[in-house]
Amino acid sequence: AASAPRNAAGLFHNAFLMPDRTELAHWLAHAAHLGLQFDGASDHLVSEAIYLSDPEGNGIEVYRDRQPSECTYHPDGTVEMDTRRLDLQALYDSAPKTPWAGISPEAALGHIHLQVGDVPEADRFYEGVLGLKKMASYPGASFYASGSYHHHVAANIWNSRKAPSRTGAMTGLQDYELAFNDHSVLTGVLATLEDLEIKVDRTARGFSLADPWGIGLTLVAPQG
Repeated sequence: AASAPRNAAGLFHNAFLMPDRTELAHWLAHAAHLGLQFDGASDHLVSEAIYLSDPEGNGIEVYRDRQPSECTYHPDGTVEMDTRRLDLQALYDSAPKTPWAGISPEAALGHIHLQVGDVPEADRFYEGVLGLKKMASYPGASFYASGSYHHHVAANIWNSRKAPSRTGAMTGLQDYELAFNDHSVLTGVLATLEDLEIKVDRTARGFSLADPWGIGLTLVAPQG
């Protein structure tokens, strides 16, 4: 497959959520001892995040969430987010002095952040079609979630303004899953997709479709 250019639609980063600040600090100390190169670190008010890239250039975020009681929610349900300096040295200094034994079993993929060609179009798709709530906005980016979480999916144009649809032979993100916890919500989304004549394929995993930039996603029904 051809290497996707930096300005292509697709993955901006996968974000791995640590269960608490201690686990984030422990991972940071481990990564620093390995000599990993970090791309940045930020305090987003709702979270503390460290950024790096894998050997193929895919973005990675490793972060921990603040408690909802520590966050500022607005009357419309949105949440205050920002990008501020994170004191990596202080975080490193707080790490346990024991050897790192691997990522915590409580860690999870907390969110996915996408590169898209147009933010208003992303709003129409992720909020208007898929039913996610826009929880916050930055210049050139929107953050969407279910419930009151700060974001499960984000979309930005920082590298990819006016990016065309992805081609099938391009490296990078091909597909991801959105798992629903309410059958009625999924049924409503599928009805909206049908009304808009957006192609959906039934697969063993769920309902497969593509966003306006050709990024694949699968809607997964509640388990049980």
